[in-house]
Amino acid sequence: MSLTALPQPRRDKIILDRLPPMADILPDIPPQTVTEEKYTDEHGNMVVKKITRKVIRKCMSPDGSETQEVSIEGSHQEMVKIEEGDSVSSVAKRTVLHSKGEQKELTFSEPLALGATTASEFEAEPVQGRKVSRVVKTTVVRGERMEKQRGDPLLSADLPSAQEDFEKALSYAGGFGKVLLPHVVEKEMVQEDGSVVKRSQMYKSRTQKRTVVRDAQGKHVHLERLDDTPDALQPDALQQHLHHLLQRYCEDDQEEEEDKKEEEEQESHD
Repeated sequence: MSLTALPQPRRDKIILDRLPPMADILPDIPPQTVTEEKYTDEHGNMVVKKITRKVIRKCMSPDGSETQEVSIEGSHQEMVKIEEGDSVSSVAKRTVLHSKGEQKELTFSEPLALGATTASEFEAEPVQGRKVSRVVKTTVVRGERMEKQRGDPLLSADLPSAQEDFEKALSYAGGFGKVLLPHVVEKEMVQEDGSVVKRSQMYKSRTQKRTVVRDAQGKHVHLERLDDTPDALQPDALQQHLHHLLQRYCEDDQEEEEDKKEEEEQESHD
């Protein structure tokens, strides 16, 4: 289905709604088990792996007020006791995702076909006309990961990579599922104390569009998804079409008012 093939509608009912990310429409993050795992690796090292999740949700209401909700899952990590003569190696990892979303709903309807009779031009939604509704949801996620190694580098050989950590974090965020991440940028620095710090960054965007067309032939649904493409962040084609229509209608109204004003002035002079 091509939206550009729609006929130019006459002056009719046009609805343009912008839906801000309200607290009551944000999807809940599914509960996940925060794991704590102990095992011995192939080199005989005792490895303790703990996962702590902290979620910060900020919601902006239409009046400009902002609310924030913070939830933390996972137990506090206790200090490791080190005895004299022990050789200690450690790996600490921290993965953070910043997610922003926007949802827009666009709806417009065309008038009745020529020759149809109605009590009023703007009476109600035309049954024989065409109604197009589209919901566009865009989600942008930016990820940051830090890994610090101290001591034996073999300790982190079997730990998940930055790519795997980002994929796991996205599964917590919801809305992405199993996805193929774009290129992950990673930088490595050696500190003065000999420890190695690796910093990784990731960027992911997704736009989902759902278009519903109701006409004399019935209901037609078209789904579209764009991942990591420039088009995902561009204004929607239907939104641009409606914007041009609104501009044209406003110009027509202004011209009618000017013509009416000129006629009234001429009548007053006569």
